[in-house]
This record gives sequence, structure tokens and C-alpha cells, in this order.
Amino acid sequence: MLASAFLGWFGWYRWHISQQRQAMLERLRASEKKLRLAMRASGQGDWNWEASADAFEFQDTKLLLGTDIPTRITVIAMLASIHEDDRLRVIRDWNNHLFGHSQMYNTAYRVKMPGGTVWLAVWGQATERDASGMAVRVSGTYRNVTAERAQEERLRLLAKAFEHTAEGVLVLDASRRIIEANQASCRLFGLAIEDLFYHRVERLLSSRQSSGHYRKVWRLLNQQGHWQGEIWIDNASGRTLPVWVNMSVIDEQSALKERQYVIVFSDISERKAAEEELVYLANYDPLTQLPNRALFFDRLSHAIESAKREHLPVALMFLDLDNFKQINDSFGHGVGDQLLVAISDRLRSVLRDDDTIARIGGDEFVIILEHLGHIGAISTVVEKIRKVMSHPFELSGYHVRTTFSIGIAVYPGDGSDAETLLKNADIAMYHAKESGRNQVQFFAREMQQRAKARLEIETGLRRALELEQLEVWYQPIVTSGNLAVAGFEALVRWRSDDGRLISPAKFIPVAEESDLICEIGHYVMRKTVEQLDLWKAKFGFSGYISVNLSSRQLRQAGFVDSFQPYVRQPSGALRAIVVEITESSLVEQVDRASQTLAQLREIGFAVAVDDFGTGYSSLHYLSRLPLDIVKIDAAFVHKMLNSKVDQTIVRAVIDIADVKGLHVVAEGIENPQQAEWLEQAGCRYFQGYLYGRPAPKEVIEAKWLKT
Repeated sequence: MLASAFLGWFGWYRWHISQQRQAMLERLRASEKKLRLAMRASGQGDWNWEASADAFEFQDTKLLLGTDIPTRITVIAMLASIHEDDRLRVIRDWNNHLFGHSQMYNTAYRVKMPGGTVWLAVWGQATERDASGMAVRVSGTYRNVTAERAQEERLRLLAKAFEHTAEGVLVLDASRRIIEANQASCRLFGLAIEDLFYHRVERLLSSRQSSGHYRKVWRLLNQQGHWQGEIWIDNASGRTLPVWVNMSVIDEQSALKERQYVIVFSDISERKAAEEELVYLANYDPLTQLPNRALFFDRLSHAIESAKREHLPVALMFLDLDNFKQINDSFGHGVGDQLLVAISDRLRSVLRDDDTIARIGGDEFVIILEHLGHIGAISTVVEKIRKVMSHPFELSGYHVRTTFSIGIAVYPGDGSDAETLLKNADIAMYHAKESGRNQVQFFAREMQQRAKARLEIETGLRRALELEQLEVWYQPIVTSGNLAVAGFEALVRWRSDDGRLISPAKFIPVAEESDLICEIGHYVMRKTVEQLDLWKAKFGFSGYISVNLSSRQLRQAGFVDSFQPYVRQPSGALRAIVVEITESSLVEQVDRASQTLAQLREIGFAVAVDDFGTGYSSLHYLSRLPLDIVKIDAAFVHKMLNSKVDQTIVRAVIDIADVKGLHVVAEGIENPQQAEWLEQAGCRYFQGYLYGRPAPKEVIEAKWLKT
């Protein structure tokens, strides 16, 4: 009985123990399930390693890694899947824990997956070690940290960009105190980073802009969340710098308990300097530092508006340097530039602070005289200018003298706007220059009429050139004795639309001043060459034709090359085309002219000096210049029968020319007595009304070239 009871009790006890164990297992399973759920929720999985199998067993790889991989993987296969840049570090960390050198196995590495590379953060600890301390079982957790690593990389790049960007960056708290700054900010403000922290940003802003301006900026920033614009800051070195700022509000984020601001500063001092330089270049002459034409017009317009309000006159002086081209040609453009600078300094020295002087052309200056109490004040300024210009300029070892031709127009009588006033001052200056240089001329209405007529001549002349309406006439040059034609001088004539001839004395000076003379020179040369070829073919003409060149053509760059197409081969003693240059043109620039004439002769032209004697130059020039023909000026021919002096000069020219092997042509012969005297003196070529006036080609052919 007792035994039976004991057996029953024992059976119950085993069943009870079994039930307790089962309940415990259920609780363990539940706990494990909860743990796994918690680990899954936190993005973690667990793993185990046993030395006996030398393999890893991973749980939840599909869920955590997003791909199907074996849950059981050998150590070798596991190491092979680790990124090569991380593999040695992982082996080192793993061995350190296996051998008991570290309490925890804690590492992170990249694993190559079918879908790409995944970052894993792995933690583990040995749960069992053998007698030698070597781990035989390790358990732990792993987590996919790819997203965190990417975020960390982005933050690292942002931090690097923040620290290394060229723009200064400040972060401010709600009270606008600096709580973060980068190195660019330190360089921009010239302060160490500790000197920036916890100071209000206002202490860095320049007083160049008012406190009211800054209050407006902060108000707009807080209203709109963003503001950008130009402000000025004070650098620790004492410089005030212009900066472009972008300011933003940082708020509405749970991590922030109060509003913050980020300000990005870009130093624009170089850009501002470049902009100011561009503005300066747009308004000032870079050589003399004087206002240029654009700024001059702006100031003249303002002066006129002010004069309207104050009922005061404004005087405009137009100054043009006399003989500036000759100075450039004689001493070089470098000296010419130095002269312009020196003249600018002298003119400044005699003007008041509220007067304006500007350079509006190569050698053209204008002066605006405002707030004149009386017109007589203009004369005072003129005398001051003449006085400072009376002293020579010492430039690169040269003593240079020059003067101004000055035209003056006065508001309101001579013009009510800037353009009219300048035009009339220019007209007055032109008349001053016509009067003999170093002259002053006030504008008068009749000048306008003459200027208008001159403009009409220039316009008509341009049109005549374009339409080839200019005519080339010819005057014979004969040989003394038999009076056979030796050649002709080509002379340009202009016939108006109504058939009237316009005097060369009327249009040639206009052409000289407007540079049209260069185009006319080429036109006459081309027509002459064509005519020469026709006369040779039709009449067997073997003489020459001479064509006049102006001093402007001599000064043109590439002048000799431009005449190359007109060259003809020598015909007899003289070449078929002769270029005539006045003595005055040669005397202005002897060395340069000599070089140009030598080049012309080298390519096939003959060279004649025209009007010899009018420039009062030394006969020595005849021996210096590369010439073929000397033409005695008509003024000597007209007076020589009654003047021993003129006879002596003419004989000297003929004798020197004979020694040099030059041909002499006497111009302006009007009676037989002049021709007889010249023939006896040894002159062999005559030209003048006694033999024929300039005439169209048809007349020349009929009288001189008949077969």
C-alpha cells in the first residue's frame, strides 16, 4: 500500500516536474520570440559560431539584408565575401577575440551581396572557451548599417565642405550670437575661431551701412526665412570689405528648441574692384585719367540743368593741339602719349575744382566752366592756359613745344543742350585753327553756315567718290626747244550734278581735313594708270604722268604697299608714273619722308618734289632726298624777271639738280620771256598756261597725242 502510494506520488511528481519544465520552455520560447521580435524591430539579427564546425550561422538575413544568402556559412566563405579593404582588419579583430585578447568582438565591414555592397555592424562575445582560453563558441548580433554609413558619409562630406569652403559660414543662435564658424570665416574677419564664438554678429558689420539698414535686413529675414544681398564688414586688419551674404532661418525642427540662423559670406572685393575698374574705364581716359566723352556729356548735361535753375551761363571750351601729328611722327607715339599726360596735368592746375576737363579724342580736350559770374572769366582761363602752354615740355630728352587752337561756345546763347553746345564749340575751334593756330575763337552764327557748307562739300565729295564722278584732267609738261610733250600732271576735278566745275581750292582743303584726300589719291592714281595704258596702246605714248600725293598719305601705315599695284616699268629716262610730293610735306618729316620716297623708287616709281622753294628749306635737302625731279614753284617763276634774289635761287636749284642728275621742271610759265630766261639758265622742262591749261583727256588726245 505504501509502495503503491509512493509510486503514485513519484509519478505525479515526475509529471509535475515535466509540466514545470514544459512551462519553463514555453516561457523561454516566448522570451526568445519576444527577443527576436525586439531585435527585428531594432534591425538586428543574431549569429553563432562554433569551433567544431568553424562556421557562422546567421538569423533573419532575408529580412535584414534584403537578399537570400545561406544562413550557415564557413569562415573562409565569410571572409571571401568581405570587401578587400576591410578584410585584414576583420581578421585581426576576429583573431584577437578568439585568442582572448579582447573582451568583445566589435567590428564593422562591407559585405559583397548580389544586389550590391552592404555595411554590417557586428557585435559578439565568446560564450565558451577551452582550457587554453581559446573560444570554442561565440554568439552575437549584427545589424545592417548601410543607411547609417551613407548618412555618416554625407555628414562627413558636409562637415568637410563646411570647413574647407571658400565662403565664410556662421551659425547664430536666437540672440544672433555665433555658435559655429568655419576657417573661411576666420580668414575673412581676420579673427581666431575662439574670438568669433559667442559674440554677436553685429560687431562684425561695418558702420558704412546704417543700423536702420541692418534692422530692415533682420526683419525681412525673420518674415521670409531668407535674405540675400550686399553688406560691408570690418576686418580685424582695419579693412572694410564688401561681401555678398545669403542668410537663412533654421527652425521648425524637433531637435532645435529655438530659432537659429546660418549666414554664408562671399568676399566680393575683387569683383567690386573689377566692376569699379570697368566703370572707371567706361568713364575715364586710361592715358590721362581725365573724364572721357561719355562722362563729359553726362557732366555737361548736368551743368546745363544747373545753369537753367540758377540762370547762369556755362562756357564750353574745345581745345585741339596744334601740330600733334607732326610731334608723333618726329618723336614717336611714346613721346606723344607723355605729352598728352603732361598737358592734362597743366590744364588741371589752372582750373577750379568745380570745372571739368575731359579728353574726347586723340588730341582733343574740352573744358566745362560752370558758375561763371561774368563772361570775362572765360578770358582769364584762356590766358592761364596760354601761359602754362608757353613753357616747353621736357619729354624723354626732347624739348617739345605746342599750342592749342581753342573754340568757345556759351550756354544758352550758343546752344541749349550738350550736343549743340559741343558742335558749336567744335565749329569755333575749326575757325580758330584756320586763323593760324594758337588762336581763340568764340562761336558766331555765321560759322554755323560755313560749317554746314563744309559738311555739304564733304558729303558730296564722298558721294562723288562712291559713284566715280570725279574727273582726272591733265596738264602738259613740255621739253624746252622743240616743245614736245614729255609728260603730263594728273589733276583731279569735280563736276557738280548741274555740270558746274567745283574749284579744287574749295574741296581739296575739306578732303585734306577729313582724310578723304587718301581715297582721292588712290582714285586719281588708278584712273591715271588706266589712262596711261590706253595712251600707250593707242598713241604709242612714251612719256610719264605725275600724280600728286598728300602729306596724309605719306603718314598712312602701309602706304607704300598700297601703291604697289600701280607700278609701271621705266620708260626712257624717266619712269612712267611719277609721284609728286610738296616740299612742305617733306620738311615736316625729312627722315621718314626720305625712307618712304626711297621705298617708292625701289618698287618702280619716279619721285618729284613739287612747289620747291615755298617751304623755305635748305637746298641741302636736294642732296639728301631720293628724288628724280625738282619742280620750281610758280611763285619764283612769276617774280624772277624782276628779282635778282629769285633768279639766284632758281639758278642754284637748276645747278644742284644738274649735278645730282635730276630733271628740273619750271611751273607756272605764262609768257615767252620766262621760258627764254629759264632755258638759258639750263631748265629743260616747262609747265604752265603758256603751253596748256589742265584739260580733260579728250582735249589732251586731240592736241598732244594725235597719230
